[in-house]
Order: sequence, then C-alpha cells, then structure tokens
Amino acid sequence: MAKSKRNALAAVAISFSLAGCMTAEQMGQECRSYGFVPGTQGYAQCRMTLAMQQQQARNEAADQMASGFAAAGAAYSHPVQTFITSAPVVTNCTGYGSMLSCTSHPQY
Repeated sequence: MAKSKRNALAAVAISFSLAGCMTAEQMGQECRSYGFVPGTQGYAQCRMTLAMQQQQARNEAADQMASGFAAAGAAYSHPVQTFITSAPVVTNCTGYGSMLSCTSHPQY
C-alpha cells in the first residue's frame, strides 16, 4: 500500500470521534475526502474502518450507560437509615392480677 494511502487510513483512524455519529453517506464522503475512490480496496478498507469505529463508539457508550445505571442502582440498593426525631413518649401501665395493660402517648 502506498504511503499516502497509509496516511489516509491513519487519518481515518484519527477521526474516531466523528465515526460514532456518521451515516453511511457521510462515511462515503469522508473516505472520498481522503482520496479513496469508490470500488477500490482502499475505499472499502476506509469504509470498514469507519464502520468498526462507529460500532466501537456505540459499544463504549452503551458500556458507560450500563455502568452508570449499575452505579445508580447500587446507590438505591443499600437501605437508608432514617432518624426521626420525635417528642418524648409517656407510657402508663396498669396491672390487675397477672394481666398488664400499657398505653403510650407522645408528650408534646
């Protein structure tokens, strides 16, 4: 492969950030802008490289979203201990024989 073709493929590799959101037509235009002619092996390699980069970008985005959801889920999976401050409680108990009856009321 000619050096200029290798340089063009390197430029394609550098355009990784663009590959994540390119349509098929945009990929074709990108490869043509690097000097690749449709129907040639270099053009096919360029399109394949862009398509692989686009898929990799999608996979990485999906992985990031999945790890974000997992982290958010982990935050909610731990019980939260809540302390409720309340007024003091007064309990009164009365007994009759072996029976004990108690009632509790908040003291405001």
